[in-house]
Amino acid sequence: MQTKTKHYFCQMILSNYTKEFKYNWQLAAPVMLGMLGHTFVSFVDNIMVGQLGTAELAAVSLGNSFMFIAMSIGFCTAITPLVTEADAAKAFFKLKMILNVS
Repeated sequence: MQTKTKHYFCQMILSNYTKEFKYNWQLAAPVMLGMLGHTFVSFVDNIMVGQLGTAELAAVSLGNSFMFIAMSIGFCTAITPLVTEADAAKAFFKLKMILNVS
């Protein structure tokens, strides 16, 4: 009897987490694709510049890291208030335009 109750309890806890998976995946998929794109561009940069030498490769790798950090922080800082304002005003066309441009 105790194992049946334990199994039901584990299943109940798991169902609390799994019901939001689809929504979380929809939010995470574009971010994952963006990260994959950035990683691919950095990889190609490293292959091309790696033929020049170690100092050049180190410089490009460092530059890619700084550029990614600066762009991520810049986009997040600039887009957040615009999206919030459009969402609060229920201006869905404006919200769609902001997200399509970014």
